[in-house]
Amino acid sequence: MNQKPREAGVDEAGRGPVLGPIVFGAVALTEEQRRILEKKGVTDSKGVSKKKRIKLYDIIKENSLATATVHYSANKIDILRKKMTMNEIEVQGFIEVIIKLATKVDVIYLDAADVNPKRFEEKIQQHFNPKIIAKHKADKKYVVVGAASILAKVERDRVIKEIERKIGEEIGSGYPGDEKTRKFLKNYYIKHRSFPDFVRTSWVTIENILKEIKEGKKQKKLDEFF
Repeated sequence: MNQKPREAGVDEAGRGPVLGPIVFGAVALTEEQRRILEKKGVTDSKGVSKKKRIKLYDIIKENSLATATVHYSANKIDILRKKMTMNEIEVQGFIEVIIKLATKVDVIYLDAADVNPKRFEEKIQQHFNPKIIAKHKADKKYVVVGAASILAKVERDRVIKEIERKIGEEIGSGYPGDEKTRKFLKNYYIKHRSFPDFVRTSWVTIENILKEIKEGKKQKKLDEFF
C-alpha cells in the first residue's frame, strides 16, 4: 500500500522591520492534518486577525507531524549583512529551519524570498532530497506554508511584546514606515546616544534617523541667532 505524501512548508516573518528578529517557521503535515488545518482557517498570517493567529498557533502545534522555528536576532542580521545579501540570509535561515524540522517529507513548499522563485528553489534544493517548490505568495497557495507563516508571525510578535515590556514603552510594528517606530528610535538615540541591541543598525532607516537628528541640531543652533 502506498503511503500518502507528507509535505512541509517554510516561511518567515520580519524581513523588512528595522528592529526585532527575523523568525523562520517550518511545519510538516500529513494529508489528513492539512485538511484539518484548512477547515480551521489556516492561511497566510497577514490574512488572519492577531487574535485568531494566536488560536491557530496552538491548533497547528497540535495537528502537525512536526514544527520548528529559528530566530535571527537584530545583531546576527547586522553581522551577516557584512558579508551576505538579505536573500542569502533568507536562504541560510530556510535551510536551518528545515534541518531543525527533522522530519521525513516528500515535498517542501517555500514562500520564495527572491524575485526569482526558481533561483531561490534551486539554492535550497541542493541541500535536501525532497522536492523543493518555491512560489511567491506560497503562504496563500499552500495551507502548510500558511501554517509556517503563522508560527513565525506569532513568535515574532511575542518577541516584540517582550521588548516593549522590558523597556516600558511601545515601539510600533518595527517597519521603517511606522511613525511610532521612527519616533521611538529617534528619542532613544537622543537620550542614550546609541541604539538598543534589538535594532538592526545596518538598515538605511538608522542612517536616515541619525541624519534627521544631526539636521535638527544644526537648525536649533541656527535658530539661536534669530
